[in-house]
Amino acid sequence: MHLCINPKCSYPDDPNNSNRERCQHCGSQLLLENRYRVINLVSEEGFGRIYEVDDRGTTKLMKVLLINDVQGVSMFQREAAVLSQLSHPGIPKIAQDAYFTFLPHDRPSPLHCLVLEKVVGLSLEDWLQHQLQHQSQPLSQEQAVSWLKYIVEILDQIHHHLYFHRDLHPRNILLTPEGRLVLTNFGCGREIFHNYLVKVRSNSSGYESGYGSDYEPQRDRGFLERSQQGSSEVNYPRNQEQDYALVPGYTPPEQAKGRAVPQSDYFSLGRTFVYLLTGRSPEDFMEDPRTGELLWQHRAPHISPAFTDVIDYLMATLPGNRPHNSQMIFLRLSTLDYAPPEPIGEDLLVPPESHLHSFPEKYVSEMPLSENRWHSLSKRESTERALLRARVIKRRQQFNYADLWQQKERRRRRLKMPKPILTFLLGGLIATSTIVLLGIVTEVISPDWVYQVERQFIWQRGGK
Repeated sequence: MHLCINPKCSYPDDPNNSNRERCQHCGSQLLLENRYRVINLVSEEGFGRIYEVDDRGTTKLMKVLLINDVQGVSMFQREAAVLSQLSHPGIPKIAQDAYFTFLPHDRPSPLHCLVLEKVVGLSLEDWLQHQLQHQSQPLSQEQAVSWLKYIVEILDQIHHHLYFHRDLHPRNILLTPEGRLVLTNFGCGREIFHNYLVKVRSNSSGYESGYGSDYEPQRDRGFLERSQQGSSEVNYPRNQEQDYALVPGYTPPEQAKGRAVPQSDYFSLGRTFVYLLTGRSPEDFMEDPRTGELLWQHRAPHISPAFTDVIDYLMATLPGNRPHNSQMIFLRLSTLDYAPPEPIGEDLLVPPESHLHSFPEKYVSEMPLSENRWHSLSKRESTERALLRARVIKRRQQFNYADLWQQKERRRRRLKMPKPILTFLLGGLIATSTIVLLGIVTEVISPDWVYQVERQFIWQRGGK
C-alpha cells in the first residue's frame, strides 16, 4: 500500500493508490523525489509525522513537518544539517540530498521532509521499564560505564562539528537488538558558530571549552571567567530563539532560561543515567538546598562512590563546574579502572601495575601499608599519591579500594559547616573546659589544705 502525505487528503491510505503516480483523491504525487514511496505511518505527534518509506528496495524513515512556522522550519533544517555532517554508528545516517520540500496538490505552502536511516530498537525509557519487570536491579555499574563512554563518544563527535544536542533524555536514545546505542532527535541541536566559539584553557589540565553560539565577547565580558570559577551570579548569554526542548528533570537550569551551552548536554546525560541506575525519574529526587545537587545516591546502592562522583560531576548546577569536553569525562572514568582490584592471596590488594608505571618512581613505595597507615598518608598528601604509595593494602572488614580513591574528596564535600564556624566552636569549647577545670581545682585546693602541705614540707627540711 502506498500512502499520500497530503494533510488535507480525504483518503490518504486508499489501497487503490498502489502503483499509481498520483493520489486519486487529491491529485498529489505519490512517488516523492522520483525515488521514495510512503508505505506506512509510524507516528504522529506534535507538528509532524514519521513515515516508513521505500527507497529503491531499502526501508527508511521520513520525517514530515506539517507547519511552516519559521522557528520550526529552522529547527528541522538544522537537524538535516547536523546529521549530514556526522558519521558515527550511534548517529542515524542520512544522504546529502535527504532533505527536500514537497508541495501537495492545492496546498499553498510546501511540506518539509527528511529521510534518514531506520533504526530498529527500544528507547532506553521503554528498555528500562521492561528491565524492571524482569529484574530488580535497573542497570549494573559495568553496563552503565560502557554505555556512558559510548554516548560521550557520540557527543564528542557532535561537539567536534560545532553543534550540541540540547534534547538528551532516555526517550531520545535507542537500544538496537545488537546492543548498539543510537542518539536520535537532533531537531533541537544548536550550532556553535566559529565567530562565537571561545576556547578556555585550564592552568592545570590545558583542556579546551567551547561555549554557545550566542556568546558575544563585548556584550558578555567576564561570562566565561565567572562560569569557570563556579560563580552563582553568572549571566549566561541568552539564546534568541526559545528552547522547544524542555523536559522536566533533564533540562539544565541555563537551558530552561534559553541560555544553553555545550555543557548542557552533559547535565542531561548525567540525569539520564540517574534514571537508568535508579529506575526513577530525576524529578522524584530532592535537591540539596545549599548546593543544588540532586540527592539520588541512596537509590543506587550497587554503584561505587567513584562512579557516583562522575555522575554528579556531569550534573553540576553551574556549567563551569561540569566537564569542559569529553576528554575530561574519559579522564574521570579512567580512574574507575582501579576498582575492583585484583586480589593477591587471601587478604592483599595490589593496584594495577599499568597505572603505577605512569607515575614518577618517587611516588611509589614498595613497602606494604596497612589501612590505618594509608589513612595517615592521605591526610598529608593528595589521595592519588597516597594510593600509589600503598602498593599493598591489607583487607579488613571488606576494605573497599574504590572507596579510598574518592573518600577524601567526598569527606570534604559532605562537610556542611564552614571552617571558620568550626574553629570558633572548637575554641569556645576549649575555653569553657579550661574555666570549669580551674573552678574545680580552686574548690579542691582550700587554704587549710595548703597550710598543712607547707607545714609538712618545713618539717621534712628539719625546720621548726
